[in-house]
Amino acid sequence: MKRCLLHLGVIVITGHYGAIEYIPTLLAVNGFDISMIAKFKTEQLKKKVFSQAEKYRIRMIDAENTGNVLNTAIKQLKENRVLVTQCDEIEEWRPSKKENTSFLGHMTGLDRTINIIQRRTGAEVIFGVIYRFSLSEYRLIVHSYEDILKMFGGIPLSTVGETVLKLLEQYIYRYPEQWYQWKKYPELSNYSLIDIKTEKAMSSPFLQPAFGKIL
Repeated sequence: MKRCLLHLGVIVITGHYGAIEYIPTLLAVNGFDISMIAKFKTEQLKKKVFSQAEKYRIRMIDAENTGNVLNTAIKQLKENRVLVTQCDEIEEWRPSKKENTSFLGHMTGLDRTINIIQRRTGAEVIFGVIYRFSLSEYRLIVHSYEDILKMFGGIPLSTVGETVLKLLEQYIYRYPEQWYQWKKYPELSNYSLIDIKTEKAMSSPFLQPAFGKIL
């Protein structure tokens, strides 16, 4: 991800995967102006995150207490900032009534949020995850949208939002232990980590142990 991309803003899309909490800080210390949409389980956690974010000049967008999150996100991008958001918070989606998609074998209405933000701003789209090797070893892996399309044979899926969701799905199939959303979706409980790793992951030839780009 190069600084020259920031003339339209950049949307960095990730998931609850690996060490997601380090993504905004790592980008900030490398000179990027970061805004991040987040939702907090407790007020104590919120205060801690906001305090840490302030040290690195990261603008936090509280998804629960910001009047219009969509407009706020668009404003951040129009200020040529990098907006970090997640694509796997299904309970927070604004599902389309016309377009459906599958995620880990579960059919759901396609989220419109990322697509609306991208269309209204023309921002570049980047997908990124921090792979957690251990408590002291991590790797940030990023893919440009063009790289993602090449992975899927150069043929775009219906929308930007669906395309990045499908890439996250491939990461989960390959390394399911890195994703920590399983308990939130009991309808997916029929999938075991062993089944996914041995059966699903092997059908993803482009996703190898050393994949993506390191920032």
